[in-house]
Amino acid sequence: MNILINHQITFEGMFNVMNYGFLFFYALTVLFAIIRRKSLLMANHKNLKLKSARTLAGMTQIDLAKSVHVTRQTIVAVESGNYNPSINLCIDICKVLGCTLNDLFWNEDN
Repeated sequence: MNILINHQITFEGMFNVMNYGFLFFYALTVLFAIIRRKSLLMANHKNLKLKSARTLAGMTQIDLAKSVHVTRQTIVAVESGNYNPSINLCIDICKVLGCTLNDLFWNEDN
């Protein structure tokens, strides 16, 4: 068992500690960039199923928005993948369009 007694910090030791600190900071930065990129890619997944179901039902974005008591911008955001709707909004949309949650909101890529 090695016990370190009277450890003296040298210039080289400080340099190594700074290198490890920099490497740790760099690794964290890269990790956060990867996580952010993945979340941005996932957020931009368009909901083409919703758009096609709405179109097949003969509804415009305004018609659907009025039916589920939200703004047209909310429907645009859901269809473009920029907004994750609440479960209640998903259910309301499904009722209006006559579809199931799986039909409109299940991502088959996973």
